[in-house]
Amino acid sequence: MAHHIPLPLPLPLRRRLHHLFILALLAVASGNPSPGVYDRGAEEAEAYSILTFHDYTPPPPPALPPPPAAPAATCAGDLGGVGDLDTRCVVPVSVRLEGGGVFISGNGSLQLLDGVSVTCQRPGCVVSANLSGDIRFGHGARVVAGWVSLAATNITLGDDAVIDTTALAGNPPDKTSGVPTGIYGDGGGHGGRGASCYVNKGQTQEDSWGGDTYAWSELKTPNSYGSKGGSTSVEKDYGGGGGGVVWLFADEIVMNGTVIANGGNGGTKGGGGSGGSIYLKAATMQGGGKISACGGNGLSGGGGGRVSIDVFSRGEEFRMSRQCRSSWDTL
Repeated sequence: MAHHIPLPLPLPLRRRLHHLFILALLAVASGNPSPGVYDRGAEEAEAYSILTFHDYTPPPPPALPPPPAAPAATCAGDLGGVGDLDTRCVVPVSVRLEGGGVFISGNGSLQLLDGVSVTCQRPGCVVSANLSGDIRFGHGARVVAGWVSLAATNITLGDDAVIDTTALAGNPPDKTSGVPTGIYGDGGGHGGRGASCYVNKGQTQEDSWGGDTYAWSELKTPNSYGSKGGSTSVEKDYGGGGGGVVWLFADEIVMNGTVIANGGNGGTKGGGGSGGSIYLKAATMQGGGKISACGGNGLSGGGGGRVSIDVFSRGEEFRMSRQCRSSWDTL
């Protein structure tokens, strides 16, 4: 059986087909839509544009991460309050906490009446509350501890109310160098370096520092303690303590009081402690309060701490401490 062998096309025909093939490729590459493609039109295309503003409701704050371990609290037994934590607990008198602090939880609300203080002066002491209702601080009410974390539907700090963790830090994170070495009275480091008045040979004052910075991975959600300042004596520790941690989570925060995580002062024989961490997260926040995470004063000043405010909508402007004194000499 004979096999048919195709003959080559004539040269003019081959050139004509080659030109048609190139024109087809150009049509595809040009991106021109074919007659069958649907065109939205200018008005409908605008509705799908990423430049068009679309209002939306912010997601609710996430659940508060578990705080350091602390025993569960009762309204009457631990806080000296009236009522219970599943309905409403009112604390009418000041209370001093012992041990490692308290963990407050329930489906109700917590109210500190005017002038009432809940204090735990032990470094690293925890006051933590996770409630389904509201947390309200009356006029001049105070919570003082090393770690204060509050989560509720609404958190209100009345006029002159204070959450204070100054110089009450627990230990800073492992493998950090925020605590200065030597007996030069250097300042502790955290968000910024601590100062140093000691100058090594061959260095200038601008090259001399105390404790180093750390916790760079926690800029959005700061949760590290500040570091202690150095001392000028091996027999006695004159350094100021590091600032503690404050976390507030709520749908709405009304801030007419003060939140403080400052480092402690070291005096003339010790460096200031570095500021701690403050993290506020809410859908809305209003008021005219103050927030501060400054380093402490001393022979050499401590570095500042870290502050993160994650709020979708804010009302009045807040006053935040920015001009933190860096050493005893600047007083």
